[in-house]
Order: sequence, then structure tokens, then C-alpha cells
Amino acid sequence: MAATSHTQGLNTAFRFFRFALSHPSPLHNRIGAIGRFLLRQAHKRIVGRSLLINWEGLQLDVGVSSTSAAAAYYLGRPDWWEFDFLERFLRYGDTVVDVGANVGVYSLFMGKLVGPGGTVIACEPDPESAGALRANVVRNHLQHVEVVEAAVADKGGAVDFLSGLGTVSRIAADGGDHPSARVTLVTLDAVCRTCNPVFAKVDVEGFEDLVLRGANQLMQRGFPKVWQLEVDPHRTQQTASVAAELARFRYRCFVWNPGTHVLVPHTLGSSNANNVLAIADIGFVEQRLKKAAPLQAGQPGVLGTA
Repeated sequence: MAATSHTQGLNTAFRFFRFALSHPSPLHNRIGAIGRFLLRQAHKRIVGRSLLINWEGLQLDVGVSSTSAAAAYYLGRPDWWEFDFLERFLRYGDTVVDVGANVGVYSLFMGKLVGPGGTVIACEPDPESAGALRANVVRNHLQHVEVVEAAVADKGGAVDFLSGLGTVSRIAADGGDHPSARVTLVTLDAVCRTCNPVFAKVDVEGFEDLVLRGANQLMQRGFPKVWQLEVDPHRTQQTASVAAELARFRYRCFVWNPGTHVLVPHTLGSSNANNVLAIADIGFVEQRLKKAAPLQAGQPGVLGTA
């Protein structure tokens, strides 16, 4: 058992070092990330409790098993180009949606950008992650972040769910999984019946096409202006389904270049670029980007043990 645990630890470290060294952030940040990784591993084994850190002017609880919060602690902005786009595109007072919010890394960041005059609708079905999300929202006094504890799909109701898996918690496959929870199902058409979000981030482990199907009324109204979708090119059938839904409402796909600050046209499934921006009103988006004044990225730092 000890040998197995040791091997797993080495594999985790190897995967992280490879990820950190290939990350698009500056070299000093990647080197610092390795130091923070080693510090957290020691803290988990010796103290066995979560870390409370300063992150992007916010407080973030890095739980012992939270991979998304840990990535924010290690690298500051784990999704480098995505966060750069958000701070250039979003405005005070915007309404945004975070589908698959997990413990709230995106929701907190967007909550800071849109301010108390805006609204963040954070959807997270996993009871464990939703609890951590609520705690992070309360900790930062973000009353304008609304937590919806439900899975977003193409219909309402309830569904079997694989919970307690962190960022890979997901709807259970028929006959192929052993569900650990029963969660509520909602559609974005229902959630956004009285609002028009300019941006929606969707990360739901291969069910992104269902989210789009449940947002047809929203897209008919011309919203969101931008989808950020995690699309795995190896899931060819799901990628084709996502592409078909986007094409129905004349969305075009791009990725953001944080170095040149331009949108680069992208074809779904053509590369391993998992996060893709789908935009219907390119003029609206480009006009915002021209007037953007990026914020200063916050350096993560430890506040204490939570």
C-alpha cells in the first residue's frame, strides 16, 4: 500500500511539473508554481487541512482534494488566455453564467469583474463542490453571485450523478457508471428566463451539447454574446453535435491570443485547444475589446489554514 501511494505521488508530481513547465504564463510564474506545489504537498501530508490564499484580490479556500483551486494557487491563472479575455471583455454590471462552476474559481473572478452591479449565475450540481462554492462566495461577500445547485442540460427534471470527483464529477452514463447522487436538472432557458447573459462558460465533462440544446430560446434572443466551451476533439460525436448547435444560431468559433490580444478563427475538433470561444456578434465583442483596460493579475499567497 505504501509503495502504491508513493508511486501515485510521483506520478502526480510528474504530471504537474510537465503541465507547469508548458503553461503559457511567464517563466518566473511557472518556477514559482513548482515551489507552491511542493509546499502544498507538504502541507497536505503534515497539516492535512485546506489553505486559505490571497488570489486575484480575493480569498480562495484551496481544499485538500480541490484540483481547480489548487491550480489557481500554483499558477495564479490556470486558464491563462481565458482569464485574459475575460478581464478585457467583461464590464461592470454584466450578467454572466458559469456552468460547471466547481468550487468557484471562474465565478469569483467574474464576480470581481462585473461587480455588485452585475450578476454571476454559478451552476454546480455536485453537493460537495457546491458547498465549497457557496463558502467561497460568502467569504468574499459576493452577494451578486447566485449559486444554482443543479446540472444544466436540455431538459428539466432529475438525473443520476457521479459526485465527489472534483473537476471530473459528471452526469452518470446509462448503464456504464455507478451513480452516487441524484441531482436536479435545469435548462439555461429556464435559469435565464428573465436575464440576458453576455458570457457563458460551460465545462461539463462532455455534456456541452446538451447545455446548448437547452439554451435555444436564449440564443434566439442573441445571448450569450460569447460562449466559452470545453470541447474535447477526441469526442468526435459530441464535438459534431456542439458544432451543429452553434451553426444553427450563426456562432463562429475562435481562440484568444493573449500575446497579440486578437481573436483567432478556430475549427472545432481541429486541435487540442479544449476551451473555445463561440461568438455570434463579432462586432459587439471586438468593440469591447478595443476599449479594454486589463487588470493587474494578482499573485497567489498563503493567508493561513482554513
